[in-house]
Amino acid sequence: HMVTYGETTPATDAWLAFVLSLEGQATVAEAGLVPVPSSTTYAPVAGLSGELTVAGSATMECLANALAAQFSTIHPDVTVTIEIEDSTAGIKDAGKDKVDVGMSSREIQDYEFVRYEGLQAYTVARDGVAIVAHPEMVVGGLTINQVRDLFTGVITNWQEVGGPDAPVTIVSRETGSGAWIGFENWVLGKGAVMSLGLETGNLKLFVQNLWASIKFVGRFLTSRPRPGMGGRGGISTTIMTTVYLVILTLLIVTPLGVGAAIYLVEYAGEMSGKQSDMLNRIVLVVRFAVETLAGVPSILYGLFGFALFVTVMKLGFSMLSGALAGACLILPTIIRTTEESLLMVPRSYREGSLALGATRWQTNYQVVLPAAMPGIVTGIILGVGRIISETAVFYVTLGGSINMPSGIMDQGRTMVLHLYSLMMDANAPEPAMGTAVVVIVVIAMINLAINYFSNRFSQSMSGKS
Repeated sequence: HMVTYGETTPATDAWLAFVLSLEGQATVAEAGLVPVPSSTTYAPVAGLSGELTVAGSATMECLANALAAQFSTIHPDVTVTIEIEDSTAGIKDAGKDKVDVGMSSREIQDYEFVRYEGLQAYTVARDGVAIVAHPEMVVGGLTINQVRDLFTGVITNWQEVGGPDAPVTIVSRETGSGAWIGFENWVLGKGAVMSLGLETGNLKLFVQNLWASIKFVGRFLTSRPRPGMGGRGGISTTIMTTVYLVILTLLIVTPLGVGAAIYLVEYAGEMSGKQSDMLNRIVLVVRFAVETLAGVPSILYGLFGFALFVTVMKLGFSMLSGALAGACLILPTIIRTTEESLLMVPRSYREGSLALGATRWQTNYQVVLPAAMPGIVTGIILGVGRIISETAVFYVTLGGSINMPSGIMDQGRTMVLHLYSLMMDANAPEPAMGTAVVVIVVIAMINLAINYFSNRFSQSMSGKS
């Protein structure tokens, strides 16, 4: 396919008219592809000049060069530039009006027509996909099911298909490649996760495909993302980066948030027994500031973190910069939830403890905090959910490395940052949706954890087991 976006130039119109004409389709046939039916003869536009950029599929490179050579003989004043990327990049560049014509060796997806409203697609030729094996891996022919099992990991040794005793190593195109996407759709099933075969009643096929799907999900979760813009690979390093970032952020923010709330309530607030007007005003101002900070958009925290931690403190893009910025983001939430939890503890608990001779610190540590713990834990877990689901803060502080961080000064990429990159940079919706499912499951598990810990602490405080 060739695609254009919005209003086209006279050179683009002439190019498409030539490609779809009898003369253009004759060039398609000479390039070894199957031409599309055409009954029009190309009528050259007199005096045509300008520049034309055609970009996209590597599969279409030979065809594009042949068409450009023929077109240039007809219109010598038009400079045709061929840029080779992949199908997804060609569609994206055309949709963003970066090139005049995009090339794709696959079908244009519905979401691409939605994303780039005004995109026009033209079928210019038909082609096939060949599977090539190493010369030493001699087999007597492969069925479509065997090919599918080879590419999805069900078959791991050539001996299983009549070849030599050697492990199977798959080498294929990047995810953005139209040839690979077409191969997925035609042979593997979209996204490489096949129909389970229940409709056929074939129990063996069902078990094989179920096992292939499980192995595919396992590889997705345990393999690292691959470099490049194709979106290939898994999300293992992004999962671990997210875990490391959550732990580091909580180590920073929990003592600060809980400690600030204890001071505001127990030493400077209502429960302190102090009635100083000045102190009360200060507490009100502090609480107003905390509530205001809780409503600040997260991108502002990111810019603050970039300015202070990355630039001024010279921490650079690192796990530490991201954790400090994330701590600033969730600090107001932890302070307010801890305050509310402490205020819910009856004053009689404090009075009884102090009457028995306990110090204020002992009262707070051994009486008040255990009673307020369900709310405190809930606030902390809510903060964890915010860290996991946040993008803007870490986009400008954490960096974007797909490698596993080995220390707090290394860069990293969280799951949500990876999801953003897959959709906006790699234009790879299938792995992006897989990552989104993992994020949703994690958030759901966090909500279940909130309910579990809250119920356990409530039962513990009420004397129930």
